[in-house]
Amino acid sequence: MVAEAVLEKKANVVAVDIYDIDIDSGYELSLNSPANLFFDTVNVAGSLKAELSFTRNDEDIYVLGKASVRLKAECGRCLNQFELPVEVDIQTAFFPEEKVGEDEDSYTYKGDSIDVLPMLCEQLLLQMPLRTVCGEECKGLCPSCGKNLNKGGCGCSTDAVDGRFAVLKKLKEKQ
Repeated sequence: MVAEAVLEKKANVVAVDIYDIDIDSGYELSLNSPANLFFDTVNVAGSLKAELSFTRNDEDIYVLGKASVRLKAECGRCLNQFELPVEVDIQTAFFPEEKVGEDEDSYTYKGDSIDVLPMLCEQLLLQMPLRTVCGEECKGLCPSCGKNLNKGGCGCSTDAVDGRFAVLKKLKEKQ
């Protein structure tokens, strides 16, 4: 069965009824929704897209697929804003809440439906780099004056020596 995700905007839920997941043929879900409805800790530049396949083994639900979103990020070198595409391959499982202990780090569901949205958001956020860079060629900011070096030189001296190493520089000059 192939379905388009039904989004409850007020509740921010993407629910899949476990009984729609046929044991033999599974269930397919396509999602393309405004991501700003889901992410409140990051700035979003595009929509949340996902293609997911569900299979069921009695009560355990297995999910395979891909998800992507474009985020507004700030470069860690030059501080410019840029769009960061984030993509993730999904391979996970959901278990009934009563089968999983509190200490286990698993996705669970309660009742007859699964909310896949928290899992999608978590997987995408875990895929984000710790330090975002607008490009490998980014030169960053001048440590002296703060000018963005991607827009041209600043004229500051590149011979500046860290005060902690000034004594070593003097020793080197004497030799």
